[in-house]
Amino acid sequence: MLESGISLITFSYGVFVGKRDKLRPGRQKHSAFGGMLKKAKEKMRWLDPFTYADILLLRIGQQDNKLVAWPIYLLTAFITAWLIYTIAGFILGTASPAVVVMSGSMEPTFYRGDIMILQGVDAESLNAPSVNLPVAIGSKNLYDYAITYCELKGSDKTFECRELIPYMQAGMLPYSKLRSKQICFPSADRCVDISKENDIVVYNSDTLGIPVIHRVVVKLYAKDGAFVLTKGDSVYNPLIDQEAGLASGAIPIEELQGKVIFAIPKLGYVKLLLMDDLPCIITHPLDFMKKCRLP
Repeated sequence: MLESGISLITFSYGVFVGKRDKLRPGRQKHSAFGGMLKKAKEKMRWLDPFTYADILLLRIGQQDNKLVAWPIYLLTAFITAWLIYTIAGFILGTASPAVVVMSGSMEPTFYRGDIMILQGVDAESLNAPSVNLPVAIGSKNLYDYAITYCELKGSDKTFECRELIPYMQAGMLPYSKLRSKQICFPSADRCVDISKENDIVVYNSDTLGIPVIHRVVVKLYAKDGAFVLTKGDSVYNPLIDQEAGLASGAIPIEELQGKVIFAIPKLGYVKLLLMDDLPCIITHPLDFMKKCRLP
């Protein structure tokens, strides 16, 4: 497929050079340049995976049979994508080098459909404040070792977040009116402010069964290992994940899929549209605005 495009470009360039050389001096110089360009393009075509698909079709005599050619091109595309994904994962040190943002929980930092490029992460390379705890926390509820404080929009007073959660669940307090401000650890006599400057990581939610892309609030070095607490940036995600029900407890750092190193805006929305949005709209035609996660 690309081979045809390269041949057309080469042919067009040759015609252009030929006509130009007749109009002005320097024919030998431009002809030589045209030859070099043609040789370079001939070498570059071997980097195109579809070149090998074309060779296969030629050898089996099916280059003009679309019923045979298209499945081979499709298989070539899938194998190429898999190889790129696998090699990128090896280079970046993660089994998931790229993920698509599926919700608006990180807006305005990232938006639904953005592709996140990830890098493998360990406790030392993770940018976030750290706290040493003299207890084990792996199997404990957040409130067993921490207290979170929230503030209401337009008020200077702070409250324990868990005191306000029942009002949020009852619809008496809008989520956007609340903001997590600080988390304190009594056993370590330490408090950490909630910041939007820390690294963003991906972890598998044990309560939702899907990957979650959220920002690290704090690193915890406990008796049973290194963990993180996380939170979304959106005003509609005012609570830390561990008290909002997105994770049942602190997340072991070795279970993180990786940390975000850069983003490609909106490129993944095509996948969401075809695989998530359209099937949801078809399944719930009358109430898709409530049932489906649309932009």
